Formats: sequence, C-alpha cells, structure tokens
Amino acid sequence: QLVNALSMVEAKASVLLEEKDLNEKETINLIDSLIHDDTKLKEMSQGASSLSFENAAIDFVELIKKVVGK
Repeated sequence: QLVNALSMVEAKASVLLEEKDLNEKETINLIDSLIHDDTKLKEMSQGASSLSFENAAIDFVELIKKVVGK
C-alpha cells in the first residue's frame, strides 16, 4: 500500500499520512490545512488527472467481458 501511496504523492495527487502519525490531531490538522489551501487542492487535482486513463471504466468492463467470454 505504501508503494501505491508514494506513487500518488510523487505525482502530487495526494498527501501521505503515515500510520505512525495516524491520530486524531494529525488527521484533523492535515484535513484542515487542505481545506484551506486552494492551490494545493488544484495541484492535487491536476496530479490525479495525470494518473488517470481516458475511458478506463469502459476498457475495464470490456476486459472483464473478454475474460468471462461474453
């Protein structure tokens, strides 16, 4: 899971809150800082878009149909 999370962090699509830091105070601080940072949210949105695949859902359904023979 950490490897997947790090790839999203590297793409600026997310932030990482490590398990060792996972507590109520840190979680609230992180969420609060993100809610009030439009620049960071826009950067994360662009980062997430850079990781997406156009028509991924349709392609996935077509692959499933092929695998199950329909």
